[in-house]
Amino acid sequence: MWAHYAENHKGFVVEFDIPIESHDKPEREVEFFELLIPHEVNYNQKKPIVNFDDSLEKKLEKQFLTKGKDWEYEQEERVVDYIRKAGIHPYKREKLLYSVIAGARMECS
Repeated sequence: MWAHYAENHKGFVVEFDIPIESHDKPEREVEFFELLIPHEVNYNQKKPIVNFDDSLEKKLEKQFLTKGKDWEYEQEERVVDYIRKAGIHPYKREKLLYSVIAGARMECS
């Protein structure tokens, strides 16, 4: 991950702690981030083919949770937001931000 996404240890990693259970709250009080569920990415040699007859769950898995076998070392998880559209969204740092890890070659200014 460091070599690809943090510019060879010059960047940083942001770690989130996403609560996945909200059974103790009434539905109207559940915040959007409590509906974010991390999914493990599947790694395959061949690109997936989305079939018309596939279930919606299978289509989503093939489209968003599948990468080439060459990337398996990443052991990636992805979070799918089922409520909002794609994009950059604000979040409550005090509830979700777990850590920020500086790369070994990160320059401080």
